[in-house]
Order: sequence, then structure tokens, then C-alpha cells
Amino acid sequence: VDCTVEKSTCDKFGVKGFPTLKIFRNGLEAQSYDGPREADGIVKYMRGQAGPSAKELKTVEEFKKFIGGDENAVVGFFENESKLKDSFLKVADTERDRFQFGYSSNAAVLKEAGYTE
Repeated sequence: VDCTVEKSTCDKFGVKGFPTLKIFRNGLEAQSYDGPREADGIVKYMRGQAGPSAKELKTVEEFKKFIGGDENAVVGFFENESKLKDSFLKVADTERDRFQFGYSSNAAVLKEAGYTE
């Protein structure tokens, strides 16, 4: 947005310096970028934001690899589609910078993780 032309838009979203990067999800402002102001840092961050916020873990191997990495991992286990899963994915959207999120409904993965009802 050219703030000299779209002053009201820039005021609405608190744009004070340049470059300013804002992430919008589903028509709502999700977060602002406050990382390094150089191309490599911006590109790395935006690539991470562009993908899904949580990875579906379809196999036991994917699950083990996901939790075996160096990053903090949060995994949700769901037997089927639910409001709880929807809430989990919303949290993943807002916290994707702090944690790596995964989820699974695969029976073998749930068993491997010790999931019980």
C-alpha cells in the first residue's frame, strides 16, 4: 500500500515505518512482521507463513520424524473432525512462530502416541 495515497488504510493498520509487513488470514489481521529488515529474513519468514500452520501426520514414520527434530513440537490427536481440532488449528495459526504444530487422526499414529479415549 502506498501510504501517501492510502493514508486512512495505513492509519487503520498502524503503519508507521517501511517496510511494514502484515499477515492477514481469512480477511483478518493475524500478525505483524517484526523480524530483520533485510531481504533474506523477510523472505524466510514469509515462506514460513505461506504454508499451512500445522502438518497432518499420516504415518507413524512422519509422527516420529516430526517429534524427533530440534524444534518444539505440539501435536494434536483427533479421532475425527471436531470443534476441538478447529480450535487447535486456530492456535497453530497464531503461534506458528513459536512452535511447530502437527496433528493426526491416523489410528496407528494415535496408538504409537499412547492415545486412549
